[in-house]
Amino acid sequence: MAEAKYRGLALLAFNQLEHRLKGVSRIDLRELGGSEVSELPSSAPLFVTWQLNGRLRGCIGTFKAHKLERGVRDFADSAAFEDPRFPPISTRELPNLDVCVTLLGPLEPIQSPTDWEIGVHGLRAEFPGGYSSTYLPEVAEEQGWDHAETIESLADKAGASSTKEVKLWKYEGIKTRLTYPEYQLLLKQLS
Repeated sequence: MAEAKYRGLALLAFNQLEHRLKGVSRIDLRELGGSEVSELPSSAPLFVTWQLNGRLRGCIGTFKAHKLERGVRDFADSAAFEDPRFPPISTRELPNLDVCVTLLGPLEPIQSPTDWEIGVHGLRAEFPGGYSSTYLPEVAEEQGWDHAETIESLADKAGASSTKEVKLWKYEGIKTRLTYPEYQLLLKQLS
């Protein structure tokens, strides 16, 4: 879990979701994150993950660096309303939602399918035919997968027919998580 200075990113994601669902005013990252925002990188590759009652509800991000505030807002929207695996998030789901914002470290190519640590590294895979997929650092551990099972699941997720000739990269991430009730409480404390 990330330091408190990253908490403003999760607050920003919920603010964006409420803006879209309820029309509330946008609050900028400096207001939400306080003086610690100046310690954050100005841009980073990132993913936003929504969960409903502890289950995946949407996850979208990028390996290309985006300006932090704009990136969190854009991917909070995309993960909530455009993840093709799920219908758009609705207002009635808000009380049971939580959000994770993960800032990604650099991609490091690996030669062996076991040259990464479960629970520490995320994995990006590219398969022949232009298929690709990724799992954030916590996914393999949460699912109880070993290295081989993770790569098989990445192939399934990408729609690839085989794990042969897969190219793999590992990466680390800094994750901040917030529930909707925590968001509401923190927002009250800011006003």
